[in-house]
Amino acid sequence: MAAFPYSTTLDNDYSHLYEPLIEQQQQIRLFFLDIHDNCQENEPISGTLVPLGLDDAKTRFIAVSYVWGELDISQAILINGRPFPISTNLLDFLQSHRRRCRDMPDLRMLPLWIDCICIDQADVEERNSQVALMKSIYTNAGMVISWFGASFHLCDWTFEVLRNFKEQIDKTQHSDVSKVSDVRWLDLFPQACKQDPSSDGLLKSVVWDSIRELCDHPYWSNIWIFHSRELSQQVMGLQSILRIWDAREVKDSQGWALLNVLRDHDASDPRDKIYASLGVTGLQIIPDYSKNVKDVYVEAAATLMKDRFEMMLMLSGEVDTELLSSEPLDLPSWVPDWSHSTPGLYCLKHPYAASRGAPTEPGPVIDGYSLNCSGVVCDEIIAVEPILTPEDCLDFCCRYMTSRTTDKYPSGIPHLRALFQLLLSDWETMLNCRAEPESMIFQVVACGLLHIFLSFEIKYREKMGRAQIDNPLYTLGLASKESDLSTTFWNKIVGTRAESFNCIITGPREQQPANMNAIGAQYSATVLTGLAAAIKDRKIFHTKNGYVGIGLESADVGDQVCVAFGCNLPIILRPEDSYYKHIGPSYVVGLMEGEAMTDVRNGKRHSQRFEIR
Repeated sequence: MAAFPYSTTLDNDYSHLYEPLIEQQQQIRLFFLDIHDNCQENEPISGTLVPLGLDDAKTRFIAVSYVWGELDISQAILINGRPFPISTNLLDFLQSHRRRCRDMPDLRMLPLWIDCICIDQADVEERNSQVALMKSIYTNAGMVISWFGASFHLCDWTFEVLRNFKEQIDKTQHSDVSKVSDVRWLDLFPQACKQDPSSDGLLKSVVWDSIRELCDHPYWSNIWIFHSRELSQQVMGLQSILRIWDAREVKDSQGWALLNVLRDHDASDPRDKIYASLGVTGLQIIPDYSKNVKDVYVEAAATLMKDRFEMMLMLSGEVDTELLSSEPLDLPSWVPDWSHSTPGLYCLKHPYAASRGAPTEPGPVIDGYSLNCSGVVCDEIIAVEPILTPEDCLDFCCRYMTSRTTDKYPSGIPHLRALFQLLLSDWETMLNCRAEPESMIFQVVACGLLHIFLSFEIKYREKMGRAQIDNPLYTLGLASKESDLSTTFWNKIVGTRAESFNCIITGPREQQPANMNAIGAQYSATVLTGLAAAIKDRKIFHTKNGYVGIGLESADVGDQVCVAFGCNLPIILRPEDSYYKHIGPSYVVGLMEGEAMTDVRNGKRHSQRFEIR
């Protein structure tokens, strides 16, 4: 399906083409394209619109999936003998389809379902009812034709390689996942293993450059394209008229997860970010294009809250308006703005438990555009770091360590361990071992991070001709005259009462720095990926009580770090007169495992009711 540009209406009255549909019979309109054996290429495209119930039309029609391309409606076809305006891209498809149907009688017999022709776009009530039927339309279509445009051409090998790749994925679906990386199946297709110096593509390979071109096509970024490809029985690329995949099974049935993925897809009407996903997400929302964007998004957020309250707070956050390509929507701060992506949000499937042990009553309540929920104020932000790059992290850690006046972080762990957890806060490997710092995995990760720090320091000295940090290990507290590196590493990073003979760094004292560096070098590339992901589009902040955290870059001095009951990541709230503004989720070392709830039970903290607007 391709949506009309936002707020666009037809210039003339075409209501005479659209006799009312019987909603109780789930009627849709199908376009029967006029095709005969002797039709000429320059003969006008014409056809007839016929209303049919979905049960009557089941599997006996083709749904067309396409993008508009240039947003023009400068062409015309004949429908029921009357001129009807369409885009150039759609006209190209109809001409191409008519040519192919002349040689394929079975295809000729199937009518087409094309959104801009078969739905009366000027009738809001009809648009509402037809969008609600979208899941049924695509699952009942005999096939979906994907139209990439008349100028888009792929080599025939492209689909063969994709078929082979799909077969390998299918074979390993219920076995060892590591076998997916076994590419020996390419031996069956030698063309995919050859480079072509004459190729203009980046990869110098006809096959792989074609696949790259296919994946980069704007077709895939359209919100309605996602809907059609997930629900259709067969998807066919017209250039090669090949079946690519069966896509009837929805891969992720959790509505909030899919809605987050779809934020990056294009939609000419922001409301379609919600409505185009209904057939896939299963959200119990009735499309209503008479509502404004704000009310549609508030309704979606309220529906999501019934499924999992914390998802609203994890998916929403304040974004710097300078980063947006369009004007921000006037939304309550707790409502996710699905019209664009929000940089810095955390993984939706996380193991954190910040509100573990919180009471379930009273629960969150939506009153108009206000969200009322219970929680506890844990701390206040008193300083915010600039956004860091991996190269900046050693300097940050050294500044932090030299400014400490106590031996331990507020939660009782070593300061350096707290920093390492913070810098890798969103990395799955660190998440799985954060409760076991004495484990080999944690120690290897720590060695990898130290190796990265030292490597960047070497590069800095080579580039600038001077040291950024004179003695990094000493400044971090890992080098002393009294203890070897193995002991300081255990005390300053692992920080458990267990004996240090389990330390991964071994050998004579003078060799230990080199041994640590060698261990870290093996895993530095993987650790660097985790570091870059954790700090991307986020700012580190410091609190009044000595905690460190990381959150969206809009976090600022004076904001409050809170734990909302039912939300397992701390959230940052900004006091505004008699209410709060939701800034976004965060990670705070020492508040991720229900510590705030323990303090409430012990009388050290007190819960309160937040009104968030």
